[in-house]
Amino acid sequence: MNETGQDQNTIVAEVLQEVKSSHERFESAAGDLLIKTMKEDSQVRNGVERFIECYMTMTTGYNEWALQSDRYGVKEHVQEDGSFLIPL
Repeated sequence: MNETGQDQNTIVAEVLQEVKSSHERFESAAGDLLIKTMKEDSQVRNGVERFIECYMTMTTGYNEWALQSDRYGVKEHVQEDGSFLIPL
């Protein structure tokens, strides 16, 4: 147990669910935004598409950096298949 009163498996499951939910919210919002711009001219649509692509690139880049950076000490736990085995 920790200060939240939850075991590690519960906490990990909650974090993974939040990451999944965040991704789903982004996908939904991006889709809604693209639908709203369908009636706009091509310059507006292209700008919105580019914004979404840039945000996805930035987020992916941050995630890759966080996994590879010495700052968080995660890269030393990468397995041969690309997964991570991090002792808790």
